Amino acid sequence: MSMTIPTLRHGDQNPCVLLHGPESTSISTTHLPVPDLSDYPADCVLLRIAYVGVCGSDVHFYMHGGVGGDERKYAQYYVGQGQGRNGGATVDGEEDGGRRGRNEPEFEGLVMGHEASATVLRVGYGVRGLRVGDRVAIEPGVPCRKCARCVEGMYNLCFEMRFAASFYESVGENVEGGNALMRATPGTLCRYFVLPESLCYKLPGHVGLDEGVLVEPLAVGVHAVRLAGVSPVNGHGVVVVCGAGTIGVVSAALSCAFGAAKVVLVDVNVGRLEFAKSWLCGEGGAARTAGAEVLTFESEVGADAVENAGRLRTRCGLDVGADVVLEASGVSDATALGVYVLRTGGHMVQTGLARKPLMSGFPIVELSEKEIHLHGAFRYKGGDFEIARDLLGRGVVGPVKELINEVFDFEKYEDAWKATRDGKGIKNMIRVQD
Repeated sequence: MSMTIPTLRHGDQNPCVLLHGPESTSISTTHLPVPDLSDYPADCVLLRIAYVGVCGSDVHFYMHGGVGGDERKYAQYYVGQGQGRNGGATVDGEEDGGRRGRNEPEFEGLVMGHEASATVLRVGYGVRGLRVGDRVAIEPGVPCRKCARCVEGMYNLCFEMRFAASFYESVGENVEGGNALMRATPGTLCRYFVLPESLCYKLPGHVGLDEGVLVEPLAVGVHAVRLAGVSPVNGHGVVVVCGAGTIGVVSAALSCAFGAAKVVLVDVNVGRLEFAKSWLCGEGGAARTAGAEVLTFESEVGADAVENAGRLRTRCGLDVGADVVLEASGVSDATALGVYVLRTGGHMVQTGLARKPLMSGFPIVELSEKEIHLHGAFRYKGGDFEIARDLLGRGVVGPVKELINEVFDFEKYEDAWKATRDGKGIKNMIRVQD
């Protein structure tokens, strides 16, 4: 099969999407220069971004300017403070393993996007496993690889993680009194991007660049399923997944692939539940391939979590409760439902993120009396991305192309975010370039 090798022409620009604050965005052709690979370590590659997926966190950033309770991690904080290089950008000219290059612009806004696929445009002289023209899925977070968490293999918890389209706290040598500064890492919603080779995963020939975007959310699901220990060997055969969005649906598929005998999907959106069951149980679906049973449960909005859990257990035949709950909605009522629906000694993994950092009415007595293992989950760690890519390539996750709802042109990025906000489809994407 012939393949067109991408080129970089003199005078090319690097257009990017900037978030300035809630529902305040723009496209800039001057904010990011076209990266010069000589400014980066030898193991880096220059990428030509193809597609960028829309995640729930993108919607939170678009609607509110950020996620969580720390206002310093919101785009409008920097704009409101009038902060430039020392408040919202990283130090100029510092060699840091490919996290940033020289001549970094002042903070005008946060470059959005983190789920992405790309084609390799140029490679550093230290790159061994990739060539120009290779199609890759991008792991969008660069850890320091030196701190205690990185050494333990949990680089998702790295003290100096630079994750695309996010803010991080850093203490620089030149900061008076050693005070921490909030800094911004540009995202992937641009034409050209640089990453170390180790964070670029070559796609199998039969996997399209649009499908390659789904490796990132799949890695989130892999991380959750591995944390929960889903496996028939562990006796974790009954899994309840709260939330039938992208992470919930792929987590359900991965639970089947990892050996779950029964998976129950919970959501308030009947359309999403119907699609998820059809996709999981249809031709090539993960449940059909693995021989797993899939049930759905429509959670009643406004109902007490105890009541919803009781209805779920009765209707889905969970007499002693579920072995595992994977919470992927970020809704506090769903977290509470998960605690009530688990069996004694059950395992729960919280992957969903909410705008509000605290929740009231948490059933702590139920949690304690059942000795439930409650585990937070943050992105993915060593091995998760590679497993996700390999499972997608083998087809055991299911026909992932069917998860793509709509592909929007680059200039229509806000329409993509709004479609996801409004619950349209499982995965919306933005086409940067083919």
